[in-house]
Parts: sequence; C-alpha cells; structure tokens
Amino acid sequence: MTSGSGAGPPRLLGTPQRRRRHRRGLLSRRSTIVLGFVGAAVAVIVVALVRYLPAYQALQQGRTDLLGAESILRSAGLDPTSDQLATATAMLGEAKQDFGQRSSVIDDGWIAGALAHLPWVDRQVAAVRALRHAGEDGTSLALDLVPVLQALRSGSGGGSGVIKELASLGNTEHAAITRALGDLASLDAAVAAIPSGSLFGPIEHLRTDAQQAQERLDSPVRAGLTILQTLPRVVGTGTHRYLILLANPGEERGGGGFIGAVGVVVFQDGQLVSSNFMPSGFSDTLVTNIPAPTPIREITGTNLVLADSDWSPNFPTSAALAAEFYTRATGQPLDGVINVDPIALSYVLQVVGSVQVPPYPQVVGATNTLLELNYIVNLARPGDPGKAYLAPFGHAVVDATLKTPRDEWIALATALERGAAEKHIVLFFDDSHLEQLVVNAGVGGVMPQKPSGDALLVDDSNLSGTKGDLFVTRSYALSAIVDAHGDVQDRLTLTYHDPLEAALAKTGLLSNTGGLFEDYVRVYLPPSAHFEDLEVSQNGAPARSESPEDFGTEGNRPWVAFDLIIDVNGTTALTFVYGGPFAHVASNGTVSYQLDWERQINALTWPITVEVQLPGGRAYRYASDLSVDRQWRVAGAASP
Repeated sequence: MTSGSGAGPPRLLGTPQRRRRHRRGLLSRRSTIVLGFVGAAVAVIVVALVRYLPAYQALQQGRTDLLGAESILRSAGLDPTSDQLATATAMLGEAKQDFGQRSSVIDDGWIAGALAHLPWVDRQVAAVRALRHAGEDGTSLALDLVPVLQALRSGSGGGSGVIKELASLGNTEHAAITRALGDLASLDAAVAAIPSGSLFGPIEHLRTDAQQAQERLDSPVRAGLTILQTLPRVVGTGTHRYLILLANPGEERGGGGFIGAVGVVVFQDGQLVSSNFMPSGFSDTLVTNIPAPTPIREITGTNLVLADSDWSPNFPTSAALAAEFYTRATGQPLDGVINVDPIALSYVLQVVGSVQVPPYPQVVGATNTLLELNYIVNLARPGDPGKAYLAPFGHAVVDATLKTPRDEWIALATALERGAAEKHIVLFFDDSHLEQLVVNAGVGGVMPQKPSGDALLVDDSNLSGTKGDLFVTRSYALSAIVDAHGDVQDRLTLTYHDPLEAALAKTGLLSNTGGLFEDYVRVYLPPSAHFEDLEVSQNGAPARSESPEDFGTEGNRPWVAFDLIIDVNGTTALTFVYGGPFAHVASNGTVSYQLDWERQINALTWPITVEVQLPGGRAYRYASDLSVDRQWRVAGAASP
C-alpha cells in the first residue's frame, strides 16, 4: 500500500479534529433546543400580551365603571334624575361586559391554568380570579338594585305612610330584592377568597378597592334589603303588635341594659295605629312567679321582674322572656320584640332633630342622649321628672321617625343600620321565616352556638344598683398560642377601672354605693374549651389564682363567671386561662386559626387587642374595639 506525497496519517475517531466537529454538532443541537425554548417562551409572552393584557385592562376598566356608577347612585340618594339613572346603568352594563366575556380568559385560559400551579405566582392568579368574580357579583348587585331604587323613587312617600309604602315596595320588588341578597352573599364569598398577604402591586390595589367596597356596601345594603324583604310580613295585611324594650347601657345586664320602660306599637295593614309606652314596673305586681337568676335573687331576694328579664346574652331567649311578662300581664299576644337603647336613639336624633316632651323643659339631642336620659330618669338634677319621662319621650321619637321626609330616608336608614350593626337595636320575631331573615342579616342578637374556631363573648351584668357602667372603663386583651396540632392556649385579660366622679349630677347616678362597682362577669367560651385558671390582680399587685364564682353552659357554649367588686379609683385585671382544639390543620400542614369576638348587646364600646402566635413563631397583633362583632383569620405552615 502506497500513499501519495503530502498525505498525512489516517484520521482516527477521537482525534482533536473529530472532537471539535462533534462538539460543534452538540452545540448546534443545544442551540436549536434553546432557541426552541426561547421561541416557545416568546410565543407564550405574545399570547399572554394578546389575550391576558386586554383581560387585565378589562378588569381595571370594570373597576372604574363600577365605582363610578356607585358614586352616581350614592350621591343621587333616593331621588336620582333620569340622566343619572341612565348614565349609571350604562356604566354598569359596560362593567358587566368587562368582568364577564372581556376577562373570561383569566378563568379558562391555559396559561393562567399553568401559572396557577407555580409557587408565588399561584397566589397572584388566585387573587385576579377572585377579583374578577367579585366584580361580576358587585355589578349584578348594582343592576338588581337599580329597579328597586326606581320603584322607591316613584312612590308617594311622606308622613306615617312611609312604612306602608316600603312594605308595598317589598312586595312588588320581592324578586329583585332576593336576587340582590344572593349577589351580596356571592360578593362576600368572592372577596373572602382573595388571598391575604403581599400581592403584585396593581393586584394589591385592586384587592384594597374590592375590600373597601365590600365594607362600604355589605352591612347597609344587607340591612336595608332585609328591612324591605321583611316589612310586608312585619306590618302588612292584618294586625301586628310589637314590644319595644327601652334598655339602658348605664346599667348593663347580660342580654342588654336594664329595661326602664317598654312600648307597644300596633300596625294595621301597613299603618301605625297606636303606640303606647309605660314604665317596665307596670308588670311587677302582675307577674310574680318567674324565678330570678341566682346573682339577682341573692341581691333582691325576690323573683324576676320584666326590667331584669334580659339576663341571657342570646336575644331570642331574653326576648321570649320579656314577651312572657308582657303577655301574662296584659293578656295581649305579641308578634315580636325590639330592643333599643339611647345610643341607637342618638343616631336617629341626628336625622330627625332634638326632642322636647311637653310639659318637661329638658331637650334630648343627638350629642347628649345617653347621659341626659340617665339624668332625667334617675332624678340626678333638680327638676328632673324621673321615669315618667320615658313614656312620652318614646312616643315622640317613634312619631318623629315615622314622619321623616323622603329626602332624609337614606340618612335615617344609615342611622338605623349603624344602631343594628352595633347591637344597640336588636330584633326578634315569632314568625320563624322573619326570624331567620333578621338572623341572616346579623341583627337578631343571636349568640353563635357552633362557632367554626375560637370564639369569645365578655358578658357584664351590673349588680351595683347604679348607672356605674357609664363611668367604669374597660380594656380587653387576648393572647392565643397555636401549636402544630391545632390546639390553642388562650389568656384573656379584662381590665376594669372605677374612676372617682366629682360632678354632682354624675354622683347622683351612683347613689347609695359611694362609687363602689359590682359586676357579675361571665366569659362565654367555644364549645370545646377546657377552663384552666383564673388570675386576679388588683391595683397592679401580682396576680393570684382565684376560684370562679360559677360555671355553666348556655346552648352549646360554656361560660365562667366571676363576681367583680371594685373600689373607687381601683383597677382590677381578670385573666381567664383556657384552651382547646380551636385551630384547623389542613392536609398540607397549614394551620388556620379564626377568632370570632362577639359584642355584648347594648354595651358601650371598649378597646381590644389580639395577639396570635402560630407554629414556628410567626406572630400577629391586632388592635381594635368592640363597636361591632369582630373576626380575625390567620394561617401558616405548621413548621418554619
């Protein structure tokens, strides 16, 4: 075998030249793969820009249209012009398209579906989807309310016919009202489904808008719709008789204030035909054989009277007892019971104006209702007429309320809604359908029997025989430590301070005790709670363990009681220690804790703080007050 001149040795596999060629091939294939991925990514981005950016812009525009329509309707009140209604309706129609077809890809698009499985991104996708649903529900709610508003605007209005007109509206617009209440429930669920925690900037702004809109709408719209829904059965065809309890937060009982007077209002076919108010003591000699709760019996030595009948914090229970007193004393049946206190009346007086009852010179206005009525009723000053004042005063307020002119209806509805939200107005009806409606609307004063997590109600009953609740201050603090198994250790500290009052009129409300304050404190716990200890600290001294006054159960809720006595200028802190399986552990190990802190009926407003420590040491702290029922939810991994 010969070779030509200049011919080199044969090139074998694995030589540097072959390896370089092989590497170039690998690089070429890798580049192709990378370019393929880049191309796919570009395609995804293009699709996202083409399909998802307009959808997100539709959500933004829907938000603008919905808030704009709300602003128009809110400013127009009950007397919108045709142009205002047309403009608002057109904006709502656009919002319906924005939250509907124009943004539907957010729910059914494949890219959003894929992103929903990626860490961090999944929360953003879930938030945008929930926001879209909230927008749909809010738009549907507004569209269902427009015909109700139109029908209300076209009514005659005025005078005592207000009640009859609203009852008629509840009949004619029943379907729209029912749809609107369903929309409101869906809106609440959609807003609740928006993930908590940090979100991408624009999404977080949308969440804030949605939550603020829900807070702005939920209570007043629900209460207003419930009133319209119930009025046909409350005051419509036939005769309807209701007992009104005028309760005093200055002398608190477990289910509301001391009942100084009662009134009976009677409606016939939508019209108020009579209202009669009287001191609650009218039945004391007529009904004498209903046993009193032990703490009251030990002080009075007698059976129960109507004035003290609201001992239970569950209003249907105390309402039924008050109705029994009235019916046994008069022989007249009742269709329901309404608890109203001076704070609720102060909200109403902001709308209807101050009240003066001839021949008495005293003027009761929105800024002085609670204290002024206590001065008058308790003869705290020279010339005060005492309890005789309550009957004509109650009649005057009812009369002024029913004669509220149309242009003040929204203001009056807002005042009544605020009173109901703060439990200064509570309703009970014998009709089970009506009762369920008011309970669903949150104005029935029902103590939850099966709370979904941790639950708490601080229940004060003033046994001093004075109006000391007007002056004794409180602050409440709860610390909850949650473990990985869902067990919770609670420490509830209630701090009371009894200040020295020097003003002569105020001391007149504390007569015969020298300022000493006695309070029978009951703390209602979750059904699964086990009580561990009660610690008492007076005037800053070290806390010591003491035995509770009593234990009990009402419905499904256990309670622990302590008989608290505070000297003038004294401060006492009570710490209740208890625990139980109040938290929920999901299959992925996430621990969720929820606290429902219920407000006592008719109580004044006190500050509260809540501290929650989840497994792994993550802690949350909240500062609020008990002007309304409060609820908090937190969640976290079982381990760091």
